[in-house]
Amino acid sequence: MDLVDSQQHGGSRLHQMTPNDLVKRLAQIELNIQYLDDGVSDYQDRDHNGGWGSPWWWYRARHWTLLEFQRRHMVPEQSRELAPAPTLLPLFRGAYAGGTELLVRVSRRQWLLDALTLGKLRFSPAAAYQNSALNEARADDEMSKGYIRPGNALRITTTDGNSINPIGDVRFATERRVEFSGSLVDRPYWMMSFSSDLDPRIFDDLPSNDPIEDAALVIFDVAAFVHRAVPLLFRAAPGTTFETVRNIYFDPYNPPAERMSAVRHKLMRYAYQREVRLVLDPGSGPPIAAGGVLEVEIGTLEDVAGVYDRLGNKIAGSGPPSFLANV
Repeated sequence: MDLVDSQQHGGSRLHQMTPNDLVKRLAQIELNIQYLDDGVSDYQDRDHNGGWGSPWWWYRARHWTLLEFQRRHMVPEQSRELAPAPTLLPLFRGAYAGGTELLVRVSRRQWLLDALTLGKLRFSPAAAYQNSALNEARADDEMSKGYIRPGNALRITTTDGNSINPIGDVRFATERRVEFSGSLVDRPYWMMSFSSDLDPRIFDDLPSNDPIEDAALVIFDVAAFVHRAVPLLFRAAPGTTFETVRNIYFDPYNPPAERMSAVRHKLMRYAYQREVRLVLDPGSGPPIAAGGVLEVEIGTLEDVAGVYDRLGNKIAGSGPPSFLANV
């Protein structure tokens, strides 16, 4: 069977989306715009063809989505409205906002205090995030990334030359899986997630069970942190490779030109998290920690990091007493 993907096709790329999925798509785009275009940073110079880091990329995606609403005579619903971003001290403005290099992890206070005082790092199998028990902000298929082509953009022919008309959209996926004895077998990797930027509003999307327990670990000296971590990670997981990965967010209906990567690429609905992940990859070697969670202690981070509560107050570690500029 031969499948040809033609960029020249009529109609909307979103034509086959269900009404419910179309509504979700618009809500996700508008949420990301509010998070990523904070009205403070100078985004006007960012190339609209430069991908998710440009607000123009989001406005274009929103425009295409609204055109599909119009085509279907649907009225967009009122999207969730975020509170304005609080003004942060310059030290807490991360790379996306044009500031310094930071690593920020939002989680339960006690876990972050353990990370601060003991340097306890927790790497989970990527496949563990495909879990319905996780909330929408955390759950994702980290073993497969794919994009979608409308059926009318494709020509499918069998080996004898007969044509097959697709009955819907077609998904093309890049997977961390290999074929073995006629079956697909996972090629796992392990990851620990951070954000490149501190945005206190994200506490509402990544909450613990008790808001009093919500906190953020802010690593100010990323180079020192990585320098300490790498030798001990290799000792705990010999034969692996280590990489610091900045996620590339993509629109599944208008994917990037480069080949997808299950490790690097992530659906655009997660872009507000501005994820930076630490990745341990055993390649074709044996799984890490017998396939479970790997915990490694690298020693105190109190000289290069601080833990802050959701109101901005420092709980422990280094850094200013608050991350807010107006305190």
